[in-house]
Amino acid sequence: MPDTVTLELVRIATHAACDGGAVEVMTDLDLEHLAIAGFHPVSGKRMVVDTAFLSEDPEGADGLLRDALADPGLWGRDCDREGRYLPPSDAGFIGSGTDDPAHDLGST
Repeated sequence: MPDTVTLELVRIATHAACDGGAVEVMTDLDLEHLAIAGFHPVSGKRMVVDTAFLSEDPEGADGLLRDALADPGLWGRDCDREGRYLPPSDAGFIGSGTDDPAHDLGST
């Protein structure tokens, strides 16, 4: 999974915490790019972000995304057992043994 996906999940979680009233979010996740989301170290492995989000680094996020998109090995790992690529919109195909989307979604 590209670092951009993990970073975006962390970013969404911190913004959700802010919406819920949190003024800081602390984590001990061992992720390389947390500084892009505004996190900074506080003690040991713990990192914290102020939910004003003034320390987010949009240019760093853009660079990380460019790097991820430039590496084709980061994408297309979601395949079924036969090696068929399954884009996210076709998740209903998993395990059905058919390539017919109508069959997988319960339509006939």
